[in-house]
Amino acid sequence: MKHAEKTMKRSLCLPSQLVLAACFAAAFFGGAMAAETASNRTPARVDAFTPEVHGAFSTRFEGNLMRGAFPVGDTNASAANQAGERGDRLLWVRGLLRGELARDFSFEASGSFRSDLGSGTNGRFFNPLANIYTGQLGFGNEAFLDTAFVTFTRSFGSAAFALDEIKFGRFYRAELGSLPLDGAGVSLSVAKRLSVKLYGGVLSPFYELQDAWGSDWTVGADLRLKIASGMSATVDYQFLRSAQYPVDAAVVTMDHRLGAGFSHRIGSILGYQASFRALDFSPFDARVRVDSILEKIGLDLHLSGVARFATTNSNFVNPANPYFTGVMGASKPFCSVDLSASKALGRYLSVDGGYFFRGLFTTNDASAFNRSYMRGFLAVAVHPILDALTVSATGDVWASAPRVSFSGGFDVSYDERLRPGPGGRIKLSAGTYFSYYAYDTVDLGSATGTNWIEKVDVRTWYAKAQIPLAAGLSLDARYEFEQGIDISHHFRAGINYEF
Repeated sequence: MKHAEKTMKRSLCLPSQLVLAACFAAAFFGGAMAAETASNRTPARVDAFTPEVHGAFSTRFEGNLMRGAFPVGDTNASAANQAGERGDRLLWVRGLLRGELARDFSFEASGSFRSDLGSGTNGRFFNPLANIYTGQLGFGNEAFLDTAFVTFTRSFGSAAFALDEIKFGRFYRAELGSLPLDGAGVSLSVAKRLSVKLYGGVLSPFYELQDAWGSDWTVGADLRLKIASGMSATVDYQFLRSAQYPVDAAVVTMDHRLGAGFSHRIGSILGYQASFRALDFSPFDARVRVDSILEKIGLDLHLSGVARFATTNSNFVNPANPYFTGVMGASKPFCSVDLSASKALGRYLSVDGGYFFRGLFTTNDASAFNRSYMRGFLAVAVHPILDALTVSATGDVWASAPRVSFSGGFDVSYDERLRPGPGGRIKLSAGTYFSYYAYDTVDLGSATGTNWIEKVDVRTWYAKAQIPLAAGLSLDARYEFEQGIDISHHFRAGINYEF
């Protein structure tokens, strides 16, 4: 139950500016062409089109104060480190706009601005792990463009072959992980059972703020075959060319990624899926997941398993990111099993239980951030009390040779809608949870790998609130007190507006 927001921010380079300029031009001229084409036709009836635009804006102030042991190589306010205390402050401003301005043309644009208010450094690169609260590398004032794309949706062709969608600009592909793509994608339908998605363009790694490391580009294809009702198979291929610059030399990698999957849903009772991935045509991992929802008896069951056959390198986990394995280290082959169940016991009581196991294939591969461990838990929740209040308690057992730990946690939550529309709910909660292993980027240091620290036996106390102020306007705040190898305070507060 670790509550940590993970937000990856992206940079805007010169090639991206050209792509995005063309993106907005396509939206403008595309809408004009659609209107002109419509005016030259005389259909029997034309439905009226009403443009729609939705969006959200938010501001957030984040900070932390830590007291305890800090890595010697941490360049953030070294004098404060010697005194056993340090802090960081950060201001975020985020925005999102999406809508449909012309028939069959939709758009999305999102971005953010952030200001380092006191990390004590003036580093150039954004720390790849700094999305967890704040990071140890200062970055002054910077703006990021996350997405900016136009989508044209209209089917052209016949039942045997049709072009369904064209997307252009900066957008995300699930197969690329957390990286956005400056390029284009198209969706095709073949005989109504086979859908094909093609994409290609330049990647925008979030840490290449000045595009000084060359361009990373990719092309790929996804195929989805509908075998029967609720049953489908998928195949996807991606080629990635990434230019990486470690400290000593330039490295260019070219990866071939191949995946295959199968999924089947039997009504609302049972669903299962399996997938297999290969890197450079060598087995990488296999996954399986089973979900069962038995509404009549109030029982939910979930089972998932992963077997990884190869050492995880930065190219696969986070494409074109040479920092990942440098910070967290390589993840060696392992298998994991995650089983959970939830049962409603009447109207006011529910019980949740689960078991998670992660085991390394070779015990000699164990290291910080890469361990074999087990967790079992049982949670009991009483809800809703007074129609809006929920109280829950959790008991955990953690085991990782040679230690076994028992812990518990609880949460008290109040959730009620005060007014219709977005931002109309009041949400209050407070509680505590335990982490057997944890890490924090503030403690990872910024010099050599020997200074990166893995926390153990971390107890966190938290309180958070979302309070509606007006239509679409709400206040969001959170505070955490953490006890581990050090004592730390994390806090944030912000205003959110949705329309």
